[in-house]
Amino acid sequence: MSMFISQAFAAPQSQRDHRALIETLATRICARRMAAPAVLLLESIKPLARLTSQLLLVLSPLLSIFVAAARMDEVIDLLQEPHNIELLVRAIETRAAQPAQSA
Repeated sequence: MSMFISQAFAAPQSQRDHRALIETLATRICARRMAAPAVLLLESIKPLARLTSQLLLVLSPLLSIFVAAARMDEVIDLLQEPHNIELLVRAIETRAAQPAQSA
């Protein structure tokens, strides 16, 4: 019974490799010079990563007007794990620091 309770609300773990998506998102965010607001937003939602991804899942029919459904599914899957959010934050910070080093 205790095993059932411990796994009753467990979300399935993603088996996807999100490195390409993380690099794409980091590049686009930094190209728009939105690194600081993006890092602030990502750091604030990290404790609620699963809840945030579930909220996006509920809102996906509305958001599909602006974002392709396949891309939305990838982002929702990415946000399931706080570790992926940390990888995205690191990628954004790395990309944002690159122009400052070359100047």
